Amino acid sequence: MVKTLYKMLKEEIISFERFDNNEIVVIDRTGHTMWSWYANQKLSYTQYVTSIRNYSAIKVEGLEKNQNIKKCFGKLKIKDIHLFYSPRTDYSFGWHHDTTNVMLYVIKGRKRVQIKNKTYILKSGDSVSIPKGHKHRVFNQRDTWAISIGLK
Repeated sequence: MVKTLYKMLKEEIISFERFDNNEIVVIDRTGHTMWSWYANQKLSYTQYVTSIRNYSAIKVEGLEKNQNIKKCFGKLKIKDIHLFYSPRTDYSFGWHHDTTNVMLYVIKGRKRVQIKNKTYILKSGDSVSIPKGHKHRVFNQRDTWAISIGLK
């Protein structure tokens, strides 16, 4: 399943349709300042595709619409699915919380997930549940691919 999912995700991250529909978020930081924006608000499609590896992370939203990706997670009651691709060793976001329960599943690479006072080290094929409202942050090793699944 991991190889099939990875192949589908590689297509999604460079999808012109996702770019055009405001479903690709660029996350970057300089020093302690982190910011994010929709890729098509600041970049042309060509600029986006050629600069993907320059950012802290790329978030692709709306993957729950792709039935082939959704099928990979069986009977989970899925609200949304997002890809987080981390070309650089860095945090995805600072400390934050989500409004739904989340399952974070690593496709490729390694992540360190801090939830409150606990730390989890995830590698390809590993997952962790993040309860709704729990403060957390995720540190990514270079070239890490992970799926964030918001649960109903």
